[in-house]
Amino acid sequence: MVWVTHSGNMYNIMVKYFYVIISINDNHLKFKGEYIMCDEDFFNNLNKVAVILVKNKKIIKVSQQFIDITEYTCDELLNRNIEGVFRILRVGPNVSIDNIDEQANYFLFTKSFEVRFINIEVIRKKNEQIYILKEKPNLRFDYRFSFLSQMSSEDIYGVAIYSIPDYILLKANQKYLNFLDASYSTAENALGRFIGEIIKGWRSAEDIFNMVANGKSQHIKEFELDKLLRGITYWDITFMPLYENENIRYILIFCDEVTDRVLYRKKLEEKNKVIEKQKKLLELLVENMADGLILLDKDNMLTVLNKAATDLFYKPENGDSCTQTRYYDRGGNEITLDDFPSSTILKGEKVREFFVTAKMPDKTVHYSITGTPIYNKEGEIDCGIICAHDVSEKVKYEQEKLEVLENAIKMKDEFLSIISHELRTPLTVISSATQAMNYICGDELPDKAKEYTNIIRKNTYRQLRLVNNLLDITRANAGRIKVHKKSLDIVFLTKAITDSVCTYASQKGIKLMFVSSFKKKILRIDDEKYERILLNLISNAIKFTSGGEDIIVKLSSIKENICIEVEDNGIGIPNDKIDMIFERFGQVDSSLSRQAEGTGLGLSLVKKLVDALGGSISVKSKVGIGSTFSILLPDEKIVKKCEEKEMINLLDNRLIEHINVEFSDIYL
Repeated sequence: MVWVTHSGNMYNIMVKYFYVIISINDNHLKFKGEYIMCDEDFFNNLNKVAVILVKNKKIIKVSQQFIDITEYTCDELLNRNIEGVFRILRVGPNVSIDNIDEQANYFLFTKSFEVRFINIEVIRKKNEQIYILKEKPNLRFDYRFSFLSQMSSEDIYGVAIYSIPDYILLKANQKYLNFLDASYSTAENALGRFIGEIIKGWRSAEDIFNMVANGKSQHIKEFELDKLLRGITYWDITFMPLYENENIRYILIFCDEVTDRVLYRKKLEEKNKVIEKQKKLLELLVENMADGLILLDKDNMLTVLNKAATDLFYKPENGDSCTQTRYYDRGGNEITLDDFPSSTILKGEKVREFFVTAKMPDKTVHYSITGTPIYNKEGEIDCGIICAHDVSEKVKYEQEKLEVLENAIKMKDEFLSIISHELRTPLTVISSATQAMNYICGDELPDKAKEYTNIIRKNTYRQLRLVNNLLDITRANAGRIKVHKKSLDIVFLTKAITDSVCTYASQKGIKLMFVSSFKKKILRIDDEKYERILLNLISNAIKFTSGGEDIIVKLSSIKENICIEVEDNGIGIPNDKIDMIFERFGQVDSSLSRQAEGTGLGLSLVKKLVDALGGSISVKSKVGIGSTFSILLPDEKIVKKCEEKEMINLLDNRLIEHINVEFSDIYL
C-alpha cells in the first residue's frame, strides 16, 4: 500500500505488481510500472479527472468528470467497446486507440453535439488501460464566441465553424446543415467530419478555404449547389477567419439560401429575354409592315413613326413638312390640322377608315386612317395610335376604272342619242300622219279605223315620251341642258298645268286639287322645264293612286325657297327603294306598280331638270299610305315684270303636246 499526495489529498493505491509513481500534477497521472490495479477508493478519488477504465477493450468504469464532459450516462458507456465509444464521441482528428499522442490536440463531441477540446493520456498494461481526458480550459465556443451561439439558435443564417488545417466541421446550426446533402443534414451525421466528406464538389471551394486560412475573408454570391434529390440550390456564403492566441485556428461560415430569389430572378431574366425577343420581333414587324404606324403623345406630337409612315410625309430639305402639304377629304374639302383625325382621337373618339388625300410638292398620296386613343391607369388619355393604309394604288385603279366607265357611259349616251334621234324622226312623221288623218279624213273614217288610229297615236306618244326622256337625260349627263328663265307667275303656271290634266284624274275617279299659300308669286323659271317636272310627278301620282283618292298640288314658301309638293294617297314606296327611284331605270317593283307600265326614266329626268333649275327634290313615303314629292326652287330676284302675253301663251299646243306625251302611259 502506497500513499500518494495530490493537491493536498492522500490517495492509497493497492498494487499487485512492482510499479513506480512518477507524479500526479494538475489531474494528470504519470505512471510507470509493470502492472497496476486501482482499488475503488483510488478511482473515486480520480472523479475530478475524466477517466475511463478499459479491460479487454471494454469500458468497465468511467469517472463522474467524464460523464459531465460528454453528457452521456454510465449505462450508455459501460460494457461498450472503447473504439465504438470514441466513434460515438467523434474523437478526432485522426485518432487511433492504439496510438494516442499525448501531446496532440484532440476534440470530442458531447451528446448535445457541442465540441470539447482535450488532451488524452493512456496508461496501458496487457489487457487493461486507463484513458485520462483533460478538457483544455477556456476553449468552449459558447464562452469564446457567445454571439455565434445566439446566431445559431435564431437559425436566421446558416452558421458553421471548421477547424484549420484539417477542415473538420466543429459547429453548425440546422440552417447550415440544410445547406448540406440530405445524408448529412443532421448534426449526428455531419459534425466531426472532413469537409470533403459532407460537401460534394469540395475541391471547387478548396482555394477559398485556403485563402481564408491565410487571413482573407471571402464572400460568394449565389453559390450553386447540387443537392441531388432537391436539385440545384443557391446560397450567399461568407467565409471569415477566427483567431486563437493570435493564430488562425478556425473558419467561420455564414450562409443564406437564396434559391427562391435566384430562381425568381432567372425567371424574370427568361421572361425579359422572351419580352426582348418579342419586342425585337414587334419592332421588326412594325418597321416592315405595309401600313404606316404613328404614335402621338397627348400634345398631338408625333413620337413614333415606322418606315411606311415616314413615306406618307413630304421630306423637305428645310422647313416644316405639314406647312408644305395640303390635306383633303373624300369630297375634296381641305382638312385643317385642327380637324385632322389625330385631334379627334386625342379627344377620346375612335376613327375608322377616314379617307385623306395629301398633296405634296413632289407627290400626291391617298390613305385611309384608323385610330384609337390609349388610356393610362387613371383613365386619362395618354397617347393615340394611328394606322394609315396607303390606298393610292386603289384610288388610281378606281379612277382609271371610273374613267373607263365614264367613257363607256359617254359612248352609250352617244349611242342612245343617235338612236333616239333616228327614232324621233319616224315617230314624228307617224304622229303627224295620224293627226292629219283625224283632221282631214276624220268624218270619213269608220269607227274601227278611228279606234286603230287612236291606238297608233297613243303608242306614238309613248315612244316619243321614251325618246324625249332618253335625249334629255343624255343632254343632262353631257351638261348640255339649256335653261331659259323668265319672270313668270308660278301660281298661275302651276294651276294651269294642274287644271290641264284634271280630265285624266277624274276619268280614273281621282280628285286632283291645287292649293297655294299665296295668290301670286313672280319667279324666274324655265317654264318648259317646269312643265316637264310637274307633269311627270302628277302623272306618276295618277298612275299609282287608286280611284276614289285625292291628289293635292301645293305651293308654299320656305325661307328663301318656293316649295312645290305633289301629295298622293297611292301605294307608297318601300324604304329600301327610296334611294334608287331617282336613278335611271329605277322602279318600285310591285304587282300594283307594274299595272302602269313605265321605263323608270321619268324621275331620273325630273331630278336632273330640278338640279338644272338650281333646286332640290326629296320624297317622303309610306307603303300603303302614299307619297309626297317636294321641290324647292330658289326665290330669285325679279329682273323684269311678268307679261300677260307670256301667261296666255302657256296654254298653247306645246302644253297640250307635253300632256299627251307625258300621260301616254295612262290608259283611260
